[in-house]
Amino acid sequence: MSLPTGSPPTLEPSITPAPQLEASSAYSELWQGVLSILSQQLSAPSFETWIRPLAIESLETETLTVTLRATSEFNRGYVKNHYQKAIETAFAELLQGAIQLQWIVKAPIAQSNQHNAVGHSVHTLAGQQHQSTAHQAMEARYNQGWQATTPDQQADQLIALEDLANPQAGKPAVWTPRMQQGHLNPRYTFEQLVVGPYNRFCHAAAMAIAEQPAIAYNPFFVHGSVGLGKTHLVQAIGHYVLRHHPRLTVKYVTTEEFTNDLIQAIATKKMDPFRERYRKIDVLMIDDIQFLEGKDKTQEEMFHTFNALHSAGKQIILTSDRPPKALARLEERLISRFEWGLIADVQTPDAETRIAILRKKAEREGLTLRFHMEPEVLRYLAETFPHNIRELEGAFNKLSAKCMLEDASFSMETAQALFGFSAKEVPLSETMVLEAVAKYFNVCPKALQGGNRAKELAHARQVCIYVMRELLQLSFPKIGQFLGDRKHTTILYGYEKMKEQLAGNVILRKQLEDLTQKVKNSCY
Repeated sequence: MSLPTGSPPTLEPSITPAPQLEASSAYSELWQGVLSILSQQLSAPSFETWIRPLAIESLETETLTVTLRATSEFNRGYVKNHYQKAIETAFAELLQGAIQLQWIVKAPIAQSNQHNAVGHSVHTLAGQQHQSTAHQAMEARYNQGWQATTPDQQADQLIALEDLANPQAGKPAVWTPRMQQGHLNPRYTFEQLVVGPYNRFCHAAAMAIAEQPAIAYNPFFVHGSVGLGKTHLVQAIGHYVLRHHPRLTVKYVTTEEFTNDLIQAIATKKMDPFRERYRKIDVLMIDDIQFLEGKDKTQEEMFHTFNALHSAGKQIILTSDRPPKALARLEERLISRFEWGLIADVQTPDAETRIAILRKKAEREGLTLRFHMEPEVLRYLAETFPHNIRELEGAFNKLSAKCMLEDASFSMETAQALFGFSAKEVPLSETMVLEAVAKYFNVCPKALQGGNRAKELAHARQVCIYVMRELLQLSFPKIGQFLGDRKHTTILYGYEKMKEQLAGNVILRKQLEDLTQKVKNSCY
């Protein structure tokens, strides 16, 4: 990339001129290239908070020494400790050679007359000037500490930021209004999803749907235990559709949001706008559909919305913690429609996949630039928190926060001191549940895995199924395999029967609470 020569770009005299830009703006092309690289490596909040306020102060072309300007000592120190290696790598890629990075600190200019002049100039530019000139003006505003205050200035700021992040025409940015209207999390993309044996089939199906909405599989029903990435997977479809099918509309809602919208529409007698809003969406994603159970009015409206969308050739995507057949209190006509398309099951990730998830998270948040990620620590976390990715990432956040705030090393010693696990403690497993249930009912563990259908064994076996499902979040096929290669439908029947009995049997509920606590205590 060639460096610009001569005076920095200035605004045309036909509009109110901006203040003279500092020398760093002469390197705006180089700096925008660095920002483009870093924006793909870091999360949006980290990038905007720590990298965006920086600017190039000078560049010695002979020695390839780059001096970056930070707005404060705190800004400089944090970026130097966390992101310097990434910045050096980005510069080296663009300049085709290793660089030396130096730092200076300069407080941003905060004079109100300059703010007003630059704000007015860029507001005019947004509608009249070439896109690159608007980019330069927006950079000047950031370098000078300008903050948007009026609605017009905030609109200009949003437009320019989206253009800077997405120079390719027709490619939507993270934080664009379309993504905000679709309720999509900017981090839930296919690029940020770790694919392993536990979700490979779901990922392949999701990619096919994203490329050809309403053609590949419609509806698409994803089920699995909590914290396994169902929401991430379906929202990734939404991001892909917005990026590659700009004419399509996308909407992600939870079942609770859908229900609340319906209640509000009924209360205000605005059912027609409600139906029009939901039935014109090209890709509708509804999360946690299991919460429709017992809501008759919502189920009726969902039935008609489903029919309208499906008949119009719109894509429908649903998630649940159970397959359609296991949603016992859902109307049969809804269950049959949910089974029209493709049903995919997200399994619990294996240890290697959980480690890969932690590594990707560390890279995304810039932690690999500060800490040496000892493999045994990542494996320790992966084995200690095996059943829920959210719980696993929460533990990783807690450990990394302790290391940063207390300047501790990312080591086994720190991890064990934080979580308080001794060498004698072991993670909860299917075998531990089986043994605890067998002991509680005074039966042989092998008998629970055998084919004997005696009444006392059948009841104990159903309790075992229920506890494994609730505590370990295991899939029904996996439970069936552990309990003597029983069929998925047999395990599902036992689980649902136990749930029905618990609803009206206080004594049984108390027994299960006692048993569950005994199972948990066996870990310690």
